[in-house]
Amino acid sequence: MLSDTDVPWKKPRKFVEWLRSKNGTFFVQGKPGSGKSTLMKFLWHHNSTREHLEAWSGTNRLVTASYFFWAAGDELQRSEEGLMRALLFEILKACPSLNRCIRDNFNASAEFFQQPHAQMWTYSNLLRMFDVLMNQEFEARFCFFIDGLDEYKGNTRGLIELVQKLVSYPSVKICLSSRPWAAFRHAFGEDANVDWHISLEELTKDDIRQYVNDQLNLSSRFSSLRYNDVGYFDIVEQVMLRAEGVFLWVVLAVRSLLEGADYDDNIADMRRRLDAIPEDFDDFFRKILNDIPEFYRAQATMTFKVAIAAESPLPLAIHGYADDIYRDPKFAMSALVKPLDETAIEQMNKQLINRLDARCKGLLKVVKHRDPPNAYHAYEVSFLHRTARDFLYNSQESTGLFDNGLKDDLDAHVILCHAYLVNLKRAWPRYTIASKSGFAAHGTITPLKNFMHYAKKFQTRFGDTQSIGDVLDEAKRVFYASGVNQDEAVFDGTAVQFGLESYITQ
Repeated sequence: MLSDTDVPWKKPRKFVEWLRSKNGTFFVQGKPGSGKSTLMKFLWHHNSTREHLEAWSGTNRLVTASYFFWAAGDELQRSEEGLMRALLFEILKACPSLNRCIRDNFNASAEFFQQPHAQMWTYSNLLRMFDVLMNQEFEARFCFFIDGLDEYKGNTRGLIELVQKLVSYPSVKICLSSRPWAAFRHAFGEDANVDWHISLEELTKDDIRQYVNDQLNLSSRFSSLRYNDVGYFDIVEQVMLRAEGVFLWVVLAVRSLLEGADYDDNIADMRRRLDAIPEDFDDFFRKILNDIPEFYRAQATMTFKVAIAAESPLPLAIHGYADDIYRDPKFAMSALVKPLDETAIEQMNKQLINRLDARCKGLLKVVKHRDPPNAYHAYEVSFLHRTARDFLYNSQESTGLFDNGLKDDLDAHVILCHAYLVNLKRAWPRYTIASKSGFAAHGTITPLKNFMHYAKKFQTRFGDTQSIGDVLDEAKRVFYASGVNQDEAVFDGTAVQFGLESYITQ
């Protein structure tokens, strides 16, 4: 995609040409699970992207910014206001001298800075600020990467008009991605009679073939079956034909085929396996939920709700502590301050991997870090794919399937708050001080911040109760007992940073 060498198809070369010399939009479209967000993140972070853009910007300063719409996120993660805030922030961070333009233009209206914060940063005001910046005599060019137009919550026509307004400025260009919705195709894709677009199906066909062959060849059982019956070679072509560029479907298909190889499935059975994989992901996720044994459903519900509430992948150990707290709500408060040794952590990790496999049936996956700083931070848990999270977050079927076996007082944010309190007791300071370079997220203060984040969620949901005060008191005791830092201002300051001022003033 970022190479300008000769390739069998022209679209990747078109993208490079667009980066180097064109204005307007470049539109990436693909079905759910095809890898749009992965590609957009790759393009955004790749060094070659900036190198090509510098050919376009010439002697002008190059400013880049990104925004990723997310339907399951908060209001600012799925709105025009959130988009404009993100773009303006990145512009002003890259070009601090432009801050004066905002002040000078809005100081003319003195009442502007007297408004409440929420009224000050309205969508209309953000558009005015952007217009002010774009009309300055400032030698800069701006390239934005905006992912997930289909996850915007609002009027689609309004979003299209906003994008078209932004690229109407001669110094702005935007790379966009979306599912192949008609409105976006008409505005930015092949229906708009422009060359600057690509479909993921065009781009990933050879990669999918390579992935399928590589994964099946790694299996000695499948290789043996294929050696004895050439009909197995046709299975790869069947996967290619059915996939239609959707990489997630391919991953699921290969997983099922490898399972079949373990049982010496014949060709007919292998084909039936492919037929059994629904092409609609909601149907597939629904099938997985129905396959979860009744015995595990309450625990599965808790695990899924904790993973959704977490907003990002959690360390494997946190899911273990969540299990303990689900069984005994007082566990976090009564647990001893006793860091686990490496052997105990490795044993815990093995058990948790098996538990998650039994209750989640692949909707959650355990990912091992390539170079973890220690055993405690070796694994994290994420959803099989973002579409799995969205299904569990939005689906009435998932709610109805599980709620019967759920404890009435379950609140995922409270469980996470308590789990991170246990984390302070079991991992801190032993596995925070020992962290290697590159794992700053596990530094001495960040575990406390993780706890405070969910303590604030706890407070937001239930108010300043005795319960949240007791949890914060226990965390403060652990903080000083650990010997990491004896400065009371550090704990109190972190609490204030996360909006827990009422705890300090009590």
